[in-house]
Amino acid sequence: TCDAKFGNVDLTLLSTFPNAGLKIEDVVFVNPGKGQVVDSRQNDTVARIGSLTVGIDVKAFLKEDKVIVHEVILDDATANLYIAADGSANFDIFPKSEDSDTSSGSMPSLIDLKKIKINNLSALFVNDKDGHMSAEVAGLDMDLKGSMEQEDIVADLKLGINQLFFAQGEGQPML
Repeated sequence: TCDAKFGNVDLTLLSTFPNAGLKIEDVVFVNPGKGQVVDSRQNDTVARIGSLTVGIDVKAFLKEDKVIVHEVILDDATANLYIAADGSANFDIFPKSEDSDTSSGSMPSLIDLKKIKINNLSALFVNDKDGHMSAEVAGLDMDLKGSMEQEDIVADLKLGINQLFFAQGEGQPML
């Protein structure tokens, strides 16, 4: 598990009817470690979110078995993900499930994503389990809209990245 801190959390039902909305601001996830110090990064902030806004059509889901997401907007997020040489990971933050049932329910008849937007995402991933590999992205912006109905997927994606870095082993960066 990890420590989570939330700033403001707002739920909207009446003002966005028939849609429901949720806005969360100033979210921080910190992995307190597992009683061992693998690397100083183990106790770092796993993720920080400036704000996350989600709006869904509840009526379409309950009555028509459709998932219509009007918006998902992620602003100013960072992630620091690390896998140590022994395989432990700072992002292994959820408690183990005791439910052994891995079957899933049925898929909705339609998934419609009206607006998914990421503004200013930065992420670092370091893997020391099988040698050393690191990847970093800074200033990622994304706009996505699309739908999935049965086997048909239609999507429109716009992506911008200010900086991208990748290194394998102890050598020089590859990008």
